Amino acid sequence: MLPLLEARSLDLVLLSNFASISLPLFTVRRADSPQIDHHGRAGRTADLSTLKDHIHNWIPDVALEIMGEDEPVILSPRVDGVFSKNRGDWGWNSLWSARLLVKRSARDEFDQDPEGYQEGLRHAKKRSNHTTLPSFLYAEYSGVPDDPLRYLFRSPLLMQAYRCIWTSPESATKDPGMGGTGRPSISRVHSIDNVTPENVGYIACLLRHILSSEVSWKDHNVRVFNGSKFFDKVVDLLNSNGFGTSVLMYFISHVYGTTTIDDVDDDVDDEFESLKRALAARDAEPEPSSNEPVA
Repeated sequence: MLPLLEARSLDLVLLSNFASISLPLFTVRRADSPQIDHHGRAGRTADLSTLKDHIHNWIPDVALEIMGEDEPVILSPRVDGVFSKNRGDWGWNSLWSARLLVKRSARDEFDQDPEGYQEGLRHAKKRSNHTTLPSFLYAEYSGVPDDPLRYLFRSPLLMQAYRCIWTSPESATKDPGMGGTGRPSISRVHSIDNVTPENVGYIACLLRHILSSEVSWKDHNVRVFNGSKFFDKVVDLLNSNGFGTSVLMYFISHVYGTTTIDDVDDDVDDEFESLKRALAARDAEPEPSSNEPVA
């Protein structure tokens, strides 16, 4: 039995599906690999199923004003008011899902001619893959913002999916910090009140898969979209000091109702840290000359 197997379920999912990352508290023996893979796949399957069951609650209809059209063009996952669960019609095959998957830097172009852009994606004339930042990662904005990074990883859909997995489906649409009732969530069971880049990357990968037309995880064509590389890129970006910290604080405040990460503000009056900085500054000073007076 692997140590901390039951308490580290997400780590097993990450180890199984994104093997290039390094996770603490695990020294994985070769003989343990099948067990890790089994539990990882089971955890991922359960999370995907949960998101599929609830995503229809989080995707609103979108009305686009398109030049030459008398009426707004409505992009909706609903047919006659009923959410379409036919995954084969998702991905680039439907305008509502294509708009969420298209890279945000091209979304304005998509909105001007959704069907034309969709055709370009289908015939590989347009590109949106694991090297691009999909629109579902961004909060809505119009025009060209002064700082697009302020909107990245702040989309309601991403936050709702995160809360659905970590603090229960019921909590996904509640006020920040509010959990669900009934069966204890993963966060409550394991006393989790923090958010890591790996956590966010995992949910982003699940959403990217669900919004696609791929029926199963194994159906992904890595030449078109490489989930492992996408995960690594998200984690690497969120490990950027200032930007990553602000995103994680945003998630913590909305998921757990607090805005601190590892008590970062404690450094302000921390005499130990002040002394360490003073010692580091002294160590950086040039060596004294040999003419120093002898006591």
